[in-house]
Amino acid sequence: MDAANVIVPMRCEALMVNAGVKADPTCIWQFQYAALADFKSPEPRGCDTATGQLDPGVYLHWTLPNAMRSGRQEAAAGPVNYPLVPNRWLVLRLARSPSSSGAPAVKAMVVESDCPFVAGLAPGDFTQSSSYWADPDMVQKAWKKSQEPHRQQWVAMGDSGLPLASIGIRFPLEGWTEQAASDMFLTAVAPANPAFSGYFPHHRNVFGTYDDLSDLSGDQTLSYYVL
Repeated sequence: MDAANVIVPMRCEALMVNAGVKADPTCIWQFQYAALADFKSPEPRGCDTATGQLDPGVYLHWTLPNAMRSGRQEAAAGPVNYPLVPNRWLVLRLARSPSSSGAPAVKAMVVESDCPFVAGLAPGDFTQSSSYWADPDMVQKAWKKSQEPHRQQWVAMGDSGLPLASIGIRFPLEGWTEQAASDMFLTAVAPANPAFSGYFPHHRNVFGTYDDLSDLSGDQTLSYYVL
């Protein structure tokens, strides 16, 4: 039987932040693995009043298909195992001016959901990555063997006491090449974080991304496609 490709639709949502939206306080509850060093829970506290600042632009989030968000427990007292999910996403933005009758301008980006942030290498900043507990076994199998500089340099930084990484980097499609090891580890849930894939502040540049629109001017009609 020949192998066949299966196309599974996803729900994709975009939040447009303008001056009016930015003026309202926004609750952005971060998951903080670093709190474990002080023997505290990394989970945000329920009804916490802490607020964050949303910058102007588009916040894009996609929901994994239900099969990828469903765990299976093989034994009554055993762990719930979740399937591996894609770690590469092609994000396309189409921008069209109301006065233009030609083809829309296309911006193409690749989100490497499992790529660790290393200062000085990433084309973004720290706030665009997501806190993640990097399993030491996964680091040895995947990142240490990789020829990709982000993964190599993260391993070379040594053990800081907590295997804490900031994962998720977005690259321009132009000039992008795949260099990482083939080992995958991402699932819909992160270590101790069942809300990982469902809550944007927990998975920036993993299952969602932020577009500051700095390359656009004037009125534009925008469309986003995620594959």
